[in-house]
Amino acid sequence: MPVRGRHGRSRSRVVTGITAAVAVSALAVGAYASASPAGHGQAASPAGASRALQADFSAAAAEFQVPESVLLAVSYHQTRWESHQGAPSATGNFNVMGLTQVDASAVPARTDSERRADLNQRGEGGASAAQRFRPDKAALAAVGSVRTSDPALHTLDAAAALIDEPAKALRTDPRESVRGGAALLASYEKQAHGKLAADPGQWYDAVARYTQSPDTAAANQFADRVFATIRTGATRTNADGQQVTLAAAPSVVPAAPAPTRTAKAAGAKAAAAAECPSGLVCDVVPAAYQGTNAADPAVYGNYDKANRPADGQTIRYIVIHDTESDYSSAVNIFQNPTSYVSANYLVRAKDGLVSQVVPTKDEAWHAGSKVLNMHSLGVEHEGFALTNASWYTEAQYESSAALVRYLAARFNIPLDRQHIIGHDDVTGPTDDYVAGMHYDPGTYWDWSHYMDLLGAPLGGNGAPIVGGEITIAPPFTTANQPVVTGCDGKTSTSPCPARPANFVYLRTSPSASAALIKDALVAKKGATGTIQGADWTDKAVSGQTFIVADVQGDWTAIWYAGQKAWFFNPGGQNAVANSRTAQKVVTPAGSAAVPVYGRSYPEESAYPAVLSAVGKDPKQQVVATSYTMPAGQAYVADAPIASDFFYAQNVNMDAPGDHTLVVGTTTYYPIRYNHRIAFVKASDVTTVEAAKPPTGTYTPTGPTRVLDTRSGLGAAKAPVGPGASIALQVAGVGAVPATGVTAVVLNVTAVAPTSGGFVSVYPDGQPRPGVSNLNFVAKQTIPNLVVVPVVNGKVDFYNLLGTVDLLADLTGYYTSTGSVFNTAGPTRVLDTRSGTGGIHAPVGPGGTITLQIAGRAGLPATGVTAVVLNVTAVAPTSGGFVSVYPDGQPRPGVSNLNFVAKQTIPNLVVVPVVNGKVDFYNLLGNVHLLADLTGYYTS
Repeated sequence: MPVRGRHGRSRSRVVTGITAAVAVSALAVGAYASASPAGHGQAASPAGASRALQADFSAAAAEFQVPESVLLAVSYHQTRWESHQGAPSATGNFNVMGLTQVDASAVPARTDSERRADLNQRGEGGASAAQRFRPDKAALAAVGSVRTSDPALHTLDAAAALIDEPAKALRTDPRESVRGGAALLASYEKQAHGKLAADPGQWYDAVARYTQSPDTAAANQFADRVFATIRTGATRTNADGQQVTLAAAPSVVPAAPAPTRTAKAAGAKAAAAAECPSGLVCDVVPAAYQGTNAADPAVYGNYDKANRPADGQTIRYIVIHDTESDYSSAVNIFQNPTSYVSANYLVRAKDGLVSQVVPTKDEAWHAGSKVLNMHSLGVEHEGFALTNASWYTEAQYESSAALVRYLAARFNIPLDRQHIIGHDDVTGPTDDYVAGMHYDPGTYWDWSHYMDLLGAPLGGNGAPIVGGEITIAPPFTTANQPVVTGCDGKTSTSPCPARPANFVYLRTSPSASAALIKDALVAKKGATGTIQGADWTDKAVSGQTFIVADVQGDWTAIWYAGQKAWFFNPGGQNAVANSRTAQKVVTPAGSAAVPVYGRSYPEESAYPAVLSAVGKDPKQQVVATSYTMPAGQAYVADAPIASDFFYAQNVNMDAPGDHTLVVGTTTYYPIRYNHRIAFVKASDVTTVEAAKPPTGTYTPTGPTRVLDTRSGLGAAKAPVGPGASIALQVAGVGAVPATGVTAVVLNVTAVAPTSGGFVSVYPDGQPRPGVSNLNFVAKQTIPNLVVVPVVNGKVDFYNLLGTVDLLADLTGYYTSTGSVFNTAGPTRVLDTRSGTGGIHAPVGPGGTITLQIAGRAGLPATGVTAVVLNVTAVAPTSGGFVSVYPDGQPRPGVSNLNFVAKQTIPNLVVVPVVNGKVDFYNLLGNVHLLADLTGYYTS
């Protein structure tokens, strides 16, 4: 956990659902879009991004004679070119090159009480279980242990000596980090080959050594990923606004032979094949399964033998954890049977090595909840409880995502945040457990990036509406740096350094000055309603889905733990609505509040005669928590589940009725109740449909230019001045009816602004909203798609600063009748780099390409009237623009996407479909085009 104690992107987002009822405040499209220009899920570069970091890579490569592509790719797979503002990773990596420095002073001391709290995740409760848990001194000593003398944790010091700079400079200055990384790579290359080769492929051994991995196969895995990226290229803009590009070099061939894919299992007790996807380096490091008291066979650790899912224990969840110790200490804990804790897998930070600890068929003790242990797989990630740690290595994210994709496919687990959860999503089985439940992987785990790697990016369709679904999705950038305390490992009041986080604070009313919500149950034993990193009670985390309770201006309320909880959400900045992730929505069946449960145990009568005493045991009783679901509230639910309990008593499995799965007649719904997943009885609730945006209102047309202040079209022939507004008549213009129009879809472009600022588009004569639709820097030409309600037949445009010419191209309008909107994807339907969509070459100057869209990516073959596409220009050789328009129609004199040379930039496009196709026109130079389908309209 980066914030001490486990108790306690650039996000890619576009608005894809467009309806007549959309509020203006929810129409802004984020500055970062889902471009993925090199297939790695990178954020696209906003215009005006700095290239200083790119220059630092070039200079360091020349200074130390390291191929620039090698230097760039190593950094990409360490940090994705992020500086993290000088803060360490959870394993002591710093800055863009991920160099390590971990001193003993950075590892906070822990009490035995704190150490015990990290162990015993069996989750059964009751006095007898607590009495069995007696960790020995070795188990307690391993908790939080980090071997700070390991040279692998001091590569930053080695690099600092090579370039004769203080270590602090390499921690805080990206330029010195790059120089240090280059010097270190050069030293490894000289040691390996005696010279510095110009051919990037000759640097394979140096790249592998950069990981400091003790395992050849794992080190080579990192090198393989680095050279794969060298061949395909990559580009992104980091959280500091630095645009970095690694040009593709498909001809580079690593000199090293293809490595073996079986790593030596450190501490393995028997040779065994890990349950892992092909191509991922895994070993087997088995957890202890043995008794610790010869007089009592019920005292054993660290997991239960089972035969999942064949024995009826379906695997529904994958739980993400972090270790709070180094890899070897975590292994020691899992192999000590007095620790009462294990996991199915452990992912190492430096090289992405995956170690299987418990077979998937067996029940690892990892979640602190018997029900979750029965029905989940636990994946631990190496991470220390370091002072001010705030991120995880890319090698770890990549291996973890590859593993989870494999496991999800194998066990039919949906790739969403209702099923790919953190330990912080697991609720306490009973009231006594709630306050002490762990909260890893914590506030600085980048869920948005992780879901992108899983191939399941967070997405939505339109604006928040009361009764509809909403998924928390704040940008994991400097745009979302909430104040958090408790990162120093000593106090809960010291502010952490500002850094991106994965959550939004929840308040009692729609105001930044309103109090944070509190949890009455947690308040009995722990902190609630605070800004402590360990306080999960007032935070909603990226990917969690709730039901909208209210909307007021820039604020959205959700039903959360029996109350209305508000979060700041200007223009949909911190959430995506109508994401379709929930299978059910439940609400109390009557007029009274219904109980909420922390576990889904069966009723007493379900236990067979041989286990009748077990069924009567107080710890087995079906007892609700103090939480309730009040009447009138609604919560996202998963499919209903049968109540069950896997009885495992003795280490030798020889007790009467031992290893029996008891299944009851009571049925439960798992629900997203608060920060955590809880349960309600199906008999207490009724299922309802989430509210959806209105459909059947859209009519595609054009694109047709309806505003150009340069020529006087639609408004005066003059730039819009600072603080000025202009009105545009849209009703009765072109194909738009004179009456009955409720909203229009416009592609609005700012041209030659004299100052940085923004433009807001809103209904005529209405109060101007405090949100922007189009943000720009001086001299930038940039478009954005806007859906705006129409009042008095007009819409208004407001400019904040300087002067700017405005263009608006009409692509559709809403009335009471029209096409029906259907959500889809996001699915890539065009990529001229790879040939997706049938074109495998950049689009040349004056060139037009045609994309077949009907009948593809789940779209019907007929009846499609328009599509919603996120179109991205990648690596244009010249400044210019792209127009997207109906196939076979005269090309309009308007643009959908404007760019400068070498810029990667997206924009949302709604385009009518003719002949089942749409066309793309490029004005100047060569440019690769990507298109991601996010929705379509049918007649």
